[in-house]
Amino acid sequence: MPATPFFYLHSAQSHGNNKGLEKVKNLVTKTGVPSTTTSPHESLQRGNWVKLICGANFEDVVDIRNLSLVYTLAGVDYIDCAADASVVSLVNEGIEAAIGIVPVRRP
Repeated sequence: MPATPFFYLHSAQSHGNNKGLEKVKNLVTKTGVPSTTTSPHESLQRGNWVKLICGANFEDVVDIRNLSLVYTLAGVDYIDCAADASVVSLVNEGIEAAIGIVPVRRP
């Protein structure tokens, strides 16, 4: 089974190569991402609020960045992560990469 483009993002960017991010961008362009304009408050009221948990014990750097990117594209309302500056930075990198692909709101 071929690997999906998200798993190459961190290693590709670590080596100054954006092939992984370009693969995700091409995939999103090809398949489309529905516009998610509801606020987290509205999602909570509707009963479809979604939280990505990358808690204190979850510190796999590649997964944190990639999951943050993918879930931001999917319209997640909240990302819970470890209270560690490097983990928070990775979550922000994933969010910014998603916003760079398609204009979605920041979780």
